Amino acid sequence: MLPSQIHKRINFNFDKQKLIFDTSQELFSFAKVDDGTKELLNSLRKDSNLNYEKVLDLGCGYGVIGIFLKKKFENSEILCTDRDSLAVEFTQHNAKLNNVSIDVKSSLDFQEIKDKFSLIITNFPAKLEKNGLEYFIAKSSEHLEKDGTLAMVIVKELEDSMDEILKNENILASFKEKSKNYSVFHLKFKEKIEDTKFSYSDGELDLELGENIYPIHTTSALREFDTPHFITELIIEKVLNEKFNRYKQITVINPNQGIIPVAVAHPCLRDKIVLASRDLLQLKISSENLKLNAIGYFEEMNSDFPQNKGDLLIWGLHEENHKEVLEKLGIYRKNFKKIILGGRLQVVNRILQVLKLEPKKEIRGKYCVVEI
Repeated sequence: MLPSQIHKRINFNFDKQKLIFDTSQELFSFAKVDDGTKELLNSLRKDSNLNYEKVLDLGCGYGVIGIFLKKKFENSEILCTDRDSLAVEFTQHNAKLNNVSIDVKSSLDFQEIKDKFSLIITNFPAKLEKNGLEYFIAKSSEHLEKDGTLAMVIVKELEDSMDEILKNENILASFKEKSKNYSVFHLKFKEKIEDTKFSYSDGELDLELGENIYPIHTTSALREFDTPHFITELIIEKVLNEKFNRYKQITVINPNQGIIPVAVAHPCLRDKIVLASRDLLQLKISSENLKLNAIGYFEEMNSDFPQNKGDLLIWGLHEENHKEVLEKLGIYRKNFKKIILGGRLQVVNRILQVLKLEPKKEIRGKYCVVEI
């Protein structure tokens, strides 16, 4: 974690515990602990039957729930997981900040989780909707010890879906509470729930490059669900028009749905394409799309700050802080022969001004792409 990624410090006092959390504007609810998490934590105080011996904080963000529980129940064994490696880094950082010892690891939902727990607690991501909710509940039943509990908060819009799911006679809601915007449920299971069919890919688009069309499977949980962003289009045009055929090892930062990796791979077969993202979902979807288009020579890197070396680095900026970008570019310019940088014109101009560079810009409206 870079110093430039820390944007705010939160003081959080709850149930006689005084905690502090450093946060990044790139993480969910960075300015304050969100209301859904507060309601979820408050529900724990109302359920005296919970067992805190071994707890999984699934989708931990910057660590509020797991760190609070470890502070409150010192003998608890706590595992915090998140699909975002930046969230994992912040949770590790905040655990040290609050003098607690917990386990933290990257995992896309339950994919890297092997153990069983007495309590699983999660602020469910609303974008996954009913199918995702069914999947999370079914997988939780596999990872709970006998008489274990799943405690989760959902947005109001998913209440009808939850009511439908709770018709399953093997699921018991031992606690439920509804507020204006959220609903909290504590669920127990008579037996393991059969795993439902679930795929993060819930959409598709056709990537047209000249006479060729490449299928792209997309997920609504990431940007560019139904159409490429202007930044993506500019980057693809730049790479293809300049014919970077001499560059055999290409790294793509934040490949998102995998549109850029698929686009740059086909004009000239590469020795290797590196997908670099802190988001395991981006890596999963991008990898699936490379395989879908018969591209097998790629490598995944669970970080948006790759330390590898190569011929060409492609980086599309969206919401990154310009100070962080400059900090990373200092390393990238040493490790890569060329860098293709795309983003908002105002942001890119500011970066180039600091670097004292005046490359040619390809501009479309408020966006541009440059080669440095």
